[in-house]
Amino acid sequence: MKQIDKKTERRLRWLFLPCVVIAIIIVLDLLLGWNLHAESWGNTALMIALAIPLLAYCIVSIRQKCWGVLAFILIIATITYLNMANVFVNLLVPNT
Repeated sequence: MKQIDKKTERRLRWLFLPCVVIAIIIVLDLLLGWNLHAESWGNTALMIALAIPLLAYCIVSIRQKCWGVLAFILIIATITYLNMANVFVNLLVPNT
């Protein structure tokens, strides 16, 4: 399976920085009680911040014709977004 070249992948890793920053803010808000109400906006912000590197990886894998990498990214992204949207939790918990 063809891989994305190392130089491009090193540059793409920087796109995960907004996800890390948002996650740190959410954790600090919950632990230290900063009253930022991270419970309401945190999940949406993480979903949007995660879309940036996922789209970049998809574009790069298409341009470099790395179809296996593209398929893997799309599968992982689908599972991640379904998990963040609590689809799996809603399947297990009956509606009352």
